Amino acid sequence: MPSPFVELEIGERLVKVTNPEKIYFRELGAEGGRKIDLVEHYLAVGDGIVRALFERPCTLKRHPEGAEGEAIYQKRVPEKRPEWVESVRVDFPSGRHAYELCVTEVASVAWAANLGTLDFHPWPSRRADTEHPAKHHLLLRVERHPDPTRELNRRVADRPGRLRHPHHPRPNQLERRHYQRLDCGRNVEVRRLHARCDGPKYPRPSSR
Repeated sequence: MPSPFVELEIGERLVKVTNPEKIYFRELGAEGGRKIDLVEHYLAVGDGIVRALFERPCTLKRHPEGAEGEAIYQKRVPEKRPEWVESVRVDFPSGRHAYELCVTEVASVAWAANLGTLDFHPWPSRRADTEHPAKHHLLLRVERHPDPTRELNRRVADRPGRLRHPHHPRPNQLERRHYQRLDCGRNVEVRRLHARCDGPKYPRPSSR
């Protein structure tokens, strides 16, 4: 028997949402915790999330069985996808490469949400130049409830300010424009801050 589905008109796109009544957040149940609720949430914050992800290579953190289920980190965008879902090639130090999701419109976000994507992990660079982070844009991962047992948190607590690159702007030099939560995990949220940074380019990460 075919899986139930609904089709959403998003701009000029038609996005298919399979098993829309599937529960993704047990605590919410049928009152806001279904897959269709997840998709509609991303649509509600569509302008902000598209600005945050626009033309950035993006790894998907998928939870096919719901938020409490096992997570899958997917770098490669599925080959079987609508033709309007764009991708970008990224190369790794190992010599391998992958075509990752490249969001250019909110319909792509809704399409990814239908795959069970709860978190989007964008690169700091855009597809025009994946080797260098985009200027004036910083994506900061902020732990709302830091775990004191984690090594990085201990280092920050013991030596405040020591981990900041000398050319990175200080927190009071950042101009806050808006906040956009991209990570649906328990303790982490992503804040998008705008700042001018005239220091040297960030080094290319050795791994993703």
